[in-house]
Amino acid sequence: MKSEMISTANLCDENENIVIFDHAYKHYGLVKSYAGIIQTISIDEDNAKIIETLKQNGEGQVLIVKVKGKKCAVIGDRLSGIAISNGWKCIIVDGYIRDIEEINNMNIGIWAKGTYPKRSTKKAKGTTGETLTINNTKIIPKQQIYLDQDGIVIQEK
Repeated sequence: MKSEMISTANLCDENENIVIFDHAYKHYGLVKSYAGIIQTISIDEDNAKIIETLKQNGEGQVLIVKVKGKKCAVIGDRLSGIAISNGWKCIIVDGYIRDIEEINNMNIGIWAKGTYPKRSTKKAKGTTGETLTINNTKIIPKQQIYLDQDGIVIQEK
């Protein structure tokens, strides 16, 4: 179930229990704002866990991916298409993506560090559903997250 979208600026003005996710991500895709429940993945230059997750129903969720290891793209147009077909509207990648010309015309919002043409490996290594720390921000699964062009904020429980 998708949550009602409230601007991140208004959330910060009205709520002291908001955590601002400090980032320098770039936005790609047609979805410019979204609110949902956090789902997490941590991988080491291997997008098999992302594929596995995006094949599941993503309605009302925001996937946050922490990428470790060598520089590579973990999401491209093919995975974005899989995500869209399974109800995912928003993905945050603490790493890189590719195929942005196609992604920028797709009904998805992806926030990522940038682009890189080399694809990842597929060895099914990684973890899902764990608390992550990205840019000194604790990312806890099942918390509410809001994203728009002003920023990314997390509602603490």
